[in-house]
Amino acid sequence: MDFRTFWLSISASERAGFASRAGSTVGHLNNIAYGYRTAAPDLCVKFERATAGAVTRRDLRPSDWGDIWPELIDDAHPWPGASKEIQDAA
Repeated sequence: MDFRTFWLSISASERAGFASRAGSTVGHLNNIAYGYRTAAPDLCVKFERATAGAVTRRDLRPSDWGDIWPELIDDAHPWPGASKEIQDAA
């Protein structure tokens, strides 16, 4: 699920709680949800955990998740930019 869909599906009070648990602000998360900012890698991990995997690191950083987290590359989630060594290790 993309972060914007998740973000808009929860109430304002749930958003405040989520932002606090993630160590961020509602304003910053609004910017991420609407595409004005990209979530930092550490924040992506927090989001994935806080949403129990409903929003994944792949969802949050679709253009570079394989460069940041090569261990997530597998047959179900290939990464075209991965080196041969990374692809073989997956």
